[in-house]
Amino acid sequence: MTHGRFIYPDLMYNRENFRDIEKDKTLSRQEILKEINEQPEVVIYRVQKAKNIIRRHHTSSEVKDSLAVGLATQVHHIFPEHEFPEISDYLENLILLTPQQHNTRVHPDNKTQTINSKYQKECLLSKMDSITTSVNRGDGLYAKERFIHVVNTGYNLDLSTNTSFEKLSEIVRKR
Repeated sequence: MTHGRFIYPDLMYNRENFRDIEKDKTLSRQEILKEINEQPEVVIYRVQKAKNIIRRHHTSSEVKDSLAVGLATQVHHIFPEHEFPEISDYLENLILLTPQQHNTRVHPDNKTQTINSKYQKECLLSKMDSITTSVNRGDGLYAKERFIHVVNTGYNLDLSTNTSFEKLSEIVRKR
């Protein structure tokens, strides 16, 4: 309620809203937000923000192998960003690695357009360990449902969000 008197323009329906200035009247606010979120600059920003979260959360490589020594500075898309843009900013699709792991195991001979599918599985399994720990701790960083969505998208599957981590592990190992 207003403390003052109502005047006629205050009672008018469809008066100009400050949120709608310069907005196409034929589009809803939800449609405009969807368009904005799909702009390349916004996508790049969201991916970079997700990578920064991964770097802050993990102190060492998430994949524990012989090359997991030294600083882990490389945030890698388990399922490539250019092939799967819809999951490019999912924390569950990003993994922290050392430069040696990234440049020799993930991308053999540092050929970034090539992905070692065996190591991709290892990355997925290691990411699952990080997610399991996070979910059990209740820190809210990762969600099992988002990880299942990543696996479904990357492997073109239709797994239920109720799929257990054990079943997910079995499925990834068979791929």
